[in-house]
Amino acid sequence: IVVYLQKHVRGGLARKRVRRTRAVYAIMARYKKYKLRCYALACMERFGNAKKMKDFGLGVQWPKPPHSLRPTVELLKRAHARG
Repeated sequence: IVVYLQKHVRGGLARKRVRRTRAVYAIMARYKKYKLRCYALACMERFGNAKKMKDFGLGVQWPKPPHSLRPTVELLKRAHARG
């Protein structure tokens, strides 16, 4: 009977740990999407009227990108500088 109880207790604890871990990863994913969305909105705010500027927005300071977007932003900056 002790082995049976131990099996169920350990299984319950493992399920609890898995639920908590999944919740942590879900929160991390949502936060990453939030940071990307904030960066996109900041870019749209700064470059929204770039067509109307004399230099087409080449003199505009880029917002600081989140860590996950840094390689992509470097490509975007190079493409934007080509004009």
